[in-house]
Parts: sequence; structure tokens; C-alpha cells
Amino acid sequence: MTADQYLHAILLREAVDAGPNSPLLGVQTTLMPTLQQWAGDNLLGVSPSGSFMKGTAVRSGTDIDLFLSLSEHTNETLKEVYNQLFDCLTSAGYSPRRQNVSLNITVPAITAGAKAQTSASLDGTAGSRALTQGSPDPSSSAAAGSRALTQGSPDPSSSAAAGSRPLIQGSRVLTFSSSGESRRPIQGYEGTTNCSVDLVPAKRQNPLSSDHSLYRRKADTWTKTNVLTHAQVVRGAARADEIRILKLWRNQQGLDFPSFYLELSVIRALLARPLPGMLSHNAPPPLAQRVIAVFDYLRDSFPAARITDPANTRNIISDDLTAQEKARVSAAAKAAREAAASSWEAIVR
Repeated sequence: MTADQYLHAILLREAVDAGPNSPLLGVQTTLMPTLQQWAGDNLLGVSPSGSFMKGTAVRSGTDIDLFLSLSEHTNETLKEVYNQLFDCLTSAGYSPRRQNVSLNITVPAITAGAKAQTSASLDGTAGSRALTQGSPDPSSSAAAGSRALTQGSPDPSSSAAAGSRPLIQGSRVLTFSSSGESRRPIQGYEGTTNCSVDLVPAKRQNPLSSDHSLYRRKADTWTKTNVLTHAQVVRGAARADEIRILKLWRNQQGLDFPSFYLELSVIRALLARPLPGMLSHNAPPPLAQRVIAVFDYLRDSFPAARITDPANTRNIISDDLTAQEKARVSAAAKAAREAAASSWEAIVR
């Protein structure tokens, strides 16, 4: 078996169903009652984002990312939004883990058939309070997670604008009954598995664009971003195979290397190389050589490279890792580059 055959076999094994029937997307059904309880009418939409949206997910290490779009009229600050989501998830029986811009929880997945059966209008139970207009309650920053977010003037980091539009054009904002146990899969559906879910809360900046503001916990500040732009950049680069191999390598090496940072680094490493399937005077190198080129970049250029958010150049993605964390990625890439001469099995499995 050649190196390319070996890598393509791994990609086939790690294929993920990201379509409308994916059991992983059933977690949205499971979480909707809790999310409605947390945000009330401020919740504009819940949309899959991250690797699923970009086509770069791998089965053995997949987190499903759900982007929680809140109205620009939500009174709470972005930090309060983040912390109240943590409280609400804890009250619902989950064990949320704080990450930089997201909260990670484990959720049982359910099938698309179960999603269809549970679709209903929100009945207002599960302890959520009615949305209030005007200024937030003075105790809002210390409010428990069981209280819905309040509504009023837009956050200072947002543009003041009226309206209520879904995050993604043409997507459906789903609502589900909030009665019953939010963490229990629908009875009678087989194949339930535990899914790692990253929840990213963000405030829409205005109803005329999909720009959002989100809280960055590590820096204790906020930043502007646009998940649609992220997906367009990554999909448009046509480097999904190389990215998925690098994600498997990262996971198996236990490296701290955020997925979007990894995706942009792979794209940067291969900028000057012809794309597979494209007409060119120079034939594109095989997959194994392209992956080696990424390892070369990570070994030599990555630690000092400045990578910015394509949706906001003031958001420096490369600041998400410390110098020591970048050095570990670089050292692991050097070891992988050396191992490639003898055994790909030692690099990625």
C-alpha cells in the first residue's frame, strides 16, 4: 500500500455524515429546551458551525459546534451571556467545561426521525421567566442560569438596529417543546451515542449582516467574527483532505491546536501549491506530499506566523496559543516529518 492509499483509506474510515439525517445533529433537538430557557425570545437561531459547516470533521474526534445567535437587544454583556449559559447548562444536569469562546458539554445524540417527532412550539415551562423589555435587572450579572436573558438596547459592541432575522439566510430557526427532561434521547430510537458539543454564544451586531460579537474568555474581552465567512474561506480553499489528516494527527498526538487555527495554518502552508483536480501546468503533488508540506510549514514557519481572522483582521487567531504551545506543535511536526520517510503508521492512524 502506498502512502497515498494509506491516507485515503483513513479519510474514508473517518468520513462523517454531516447531512440533514446525521444523528449528531439530533443534539440540537435535545438542547433546544435548555437553550430556550436560557435565552428566551433573544435566541434568534441555533446553527451547526465549525467542522460540520466547513466539511473538515473527522469521525473519531468530532465535536459538533452549535452557534447560538442572540438578538442585538439582549441586555446582558457578552461575559454575562457566557456565564449565564454555563449556569443554565449546570442547572440542566450537564457538566460544562469553559473554553475560550465556547462551552463544551456531552450530549446524547438522537436521530433525524426523533427530531421530526419532537418539533413543537415552546410551551414556556421548565422554569424560564418571560422576556422583559427595557433596562436589565441590577442583579442580572449574578442571575442564575434558569432565568431567561433580558432584552433592551443593543450591547455597546453592537450596532443599534431593529429586527429579528435568522443567522443564516434560508435556514430554519427551530423551536421545540421545553417540557420534560432535556438530556434524554427520544424513546424508541436506536443508535444513541454521546456527542461532544461546543456551544458558542454570540450577539448579532445588526440585522443587516451575519457579523456577531462573542466573548473571549482567555483575554476577558470581546471580538467580532462571522462564522459564514469562516466556512466560505475554508471550503473555498479546497484543502479538506489535508485538514482532516492534520486534525487526526493533532488528536492522536494530544496537541492543543484549535481547529480554526489549524485549518488556516494548513491553507497558509499550501497556498502556492496546485489544487487537486484543477488544470495546471504543474500537476498537483499527491496527498502524502501535501501533508508533508504542511509538516514542513509547522516545523519551520508556524511558531512566528501571524494568522488573522478572515472576518476581522483585528482578531489575531495565532494569539490563541502561547509560545510554548506553538513550540510543542512545531516539535511534533518535526518528529512527524522525520517519521514519514519510514512509516506513515507512526504519524497518523
